[in-house]
Formats: sequence, C-alpha cells, structure tokens
Amino acid sequence: MRCKQLQQEESQLKARLQMNRQELAVMPDYHRQQQQFQAEWLALDAQLVKPEQLAKVLLVISDCIVGNGLQIRLLQPMVTAQVGHYQVVPVNVQIAGPYQAILRLFHDMGHFQHLFKIDDLSISAEANNLLQLAMVIKLYTSDQIINQ
Repeated sequence: MRCKQLQQEESQLKARLQMNRQELAVMPDYHRQQQQFQAEWLALDAQLVKPEQLAKVLLVISDCIVGNGLQIRLLQPMVTAQVGHYQVVPVNVQIAGPYQAILRLFHDMGHFQHLFKIDDLSISAEANNLLQLAMVIKLYTSDQIINQ
C-alpha cells in the first residue's frame, strides 16, 4: 500500500518536473522578446515630446504659422489626458490667411508629424479672400502629466 502511494507521488513529481523543464525551455525566448519590446518602447518614447519641451514645441508651431504669413487668432493648450503610457496635450488653434499660406503651413507641419496629430479641422471663408482655419493639434508627451 505504502509502496503504491510512493509510486503515485513519484509519477506526480516526474510530471511536475517535466512541466517545469518545458517552462524553463521557453524562458530564453520570453526574455529575448521582453528585451526586444523594451527596446522598441524606448525608441518610441524617445520620439514623444518631453513635458519640459512643450513650450518650445508650441513656439515652433506658432513660428511656423506666422512664418507662412498667417494670423494666429487662438493658440490655447487644453487639459492634458492620460492615454495608456503617454499623455495627449490638445491645443486649440484658430488661424486666418490666404489659401496658399495654409497649404505651405500644412507642408511645413508635415515635417513634425511624429510629434503631433491634427484633429477637428474646419475651414471657413472670410472677407478679402481669407480663410479661417480651426483645428485641434494633439501633442503626444511622455513622463509626468503636465496639467496646469
């Protein structure tokens, strides 16, 4: 009786040992994948605007707008929102100017597409062949939330 019980325990221990060996065999792949994921994450995080750089990025955007001959009517950061492991800083923007200047602006802003996304774009006609452009520019930041 005791011998049979010991044989059952032995077979259970052997099965458990086999499972542990299989789990250990997978560990190098797991660690390699984890390191690869961390490297990719760090590369993406490096592309995000750092919170301390937000004012500089807003200055670059405003310089781009004015440099293309457009008037800034509104450039207002709104409340920052946490989205996963990064934050989104929406900036309400209203500008006015001629059609060609708006085209140049979008061409120039295309160089910064890794820093922000344009949402809620609307264009309306004004007097004197001017257009008014309203949009929300969403800046993507890392590190701490920067609500003001």
